[in-house]
Amino acid sequence: MEKLNPKSTDELKNYPFNLSIPSFYVDINRCSDRLSTDAERLFASKKDSQLWTLQFDPIIKEGDKRSVQLIRLKGSTQLTSFLKAVGPTAVFSIRQNFSWSSLQISEDLRQLFASQEVHPNFLDVVHVFGEKTEPVEESFSTFFCHPISQSRTVNLDSFSANDGYEIGYNIKYVTGHGRSFLRDPYSIRDTGVYHKYRRDSTAGEFCCWILIHASDALEERFRHAFQASKETRCVLQFQVHAMVLLSVSENWRGYINYLEESFRKLRERGFLTNIKGPTAEGDIEADFSDIRSLQVLADKLCQLCHILGLNVQFELLLSGFACRILVPTTLHDSYKIMASPSSSKNDVIEQFLEEYADMKAGLKALAEHVGQQCEEKLREADIAAIVTSRQKSEVSLRKKLSTRNEDFNRGEGYKDKNDIFQDISDLAGVRIALYFPNHSERVKEIIATRVGHEPYQIKWLQTV
Repeated sequence: MEKLNPKSTDELKNYPFNLSIPSFYVDINRCSDRLSTDAERLFASKKDSQLWTLQFDPIIKEGDKRSVQLIRLKGSTQLTSFLKAVGPTAVFSIRQNFSWSSLQISEDLRQLFASQEVHPNFLDVVHVFGEKTEPVEESFSTFFCHPISQSRTVNLDSFSANDGYEIGYNIKYVTGHGRSFLRDPYSIRDTGVYHKYRRDSTAGEFCCWILIHASDALEERFRHAFQASKETRCVLQFQVHAMVLLSVSENWRGYINYLEESFRKLRERGFLTNIKGPTAEGDIEADFSDIRSLQVLADKLCQLCHILGLNVQFELLLSGFACRILVPTTLHDSYKIMASPSSSKNDVIEQFLEEYADMKAGLKALAEHVGQQCEEKLREADIAAIVTSRQKSEVSLRKKLSTRNEDFNRGEGYKDKNDIFQDISDLAGVRIALYFPNHSERVKEIIATRVGHEPYQIKWLQTV
């Protein structure tokens, strides 16, 4: 089932009805009704509507950093003009004046989401924000990742990363609120993130990012990161999520230190107070307010554990998606697409190593993910083992390629990158060291049946 391609502004405002998605997968009517019901709480007025976006200046010379500016789009007219000229990468930021106020964009959000064909699941993230006019679930967290396919059918076991993917989530972070009249200098806030990567043979590659209530620091990191055009090519932008995670993790240690210091002061008041009352000038006297402060602190600690647990769970889901879906298929496809004949054996190796530098992070994540799975399955089977993982270093890989190149294909050497990819089977690997050699057959069976369904091959290496 193909998506509609809306052309008029009226059609763009008809989001999410402009999307063609099977009804058993998403309830479009419910999504639209909920958006309309929450409109007063979520959106600014038409005259106050504004949106921020990154504007990319053309690159004068390949390899140079490009100029990237954060600009404001006021009203639907400027938004419409910008959307008509959007490039291969688009980054939008929807702000709030305060964490409890409505978004700064009006219902032009429908136009933005329709033009970028944003998956309706991201509306669950949108509803986290807006004016707090009623009790809200502060601990709500959501994450989705979908492959893009013509049929819109999600089948992770047979998915090919060629078409692309959509990812959306909200993640919590802590920051100083700057309000001097509050005793606690920190507040916990949400950031919403949407990322689409689309690739096809005719239109090429395209990436779209939508941030909701991002901190000033995160917006600046986006602007700075996208100055490096080579490192932020569409196919490599998945790694930007790591930057997001690092950014929202920066202040947690300071907040935890603050809570520890608060607990230390309360503990001192409790231990140093004479239960019979003060007997000398300067004695500490605990009162009911200390008990109340201790309860507040306990609630904050419980909230902290819950939120950090949600963030960790989300990071594991994101890592699993990257390793299970993106890394294996993208690596294999990239070699097939980029392979080209070369007249020099050394040229092929150098080209391969250049591409390998971009793949190291993905290979490392893949190896760690598989290692964790092996460790978990062996623990369930009560088998003692040491599991380690690694990706091959560039120095080691260069040495191995140079040696094998001389004998490959009866001395003709590597003709293209596909030859290298087929010849080298240990770009990333997991090593399992057993305490008892007689466990080896059981380990082979466990990995082959419980881990081997993943989209990578198992090659047994005999070690003496």
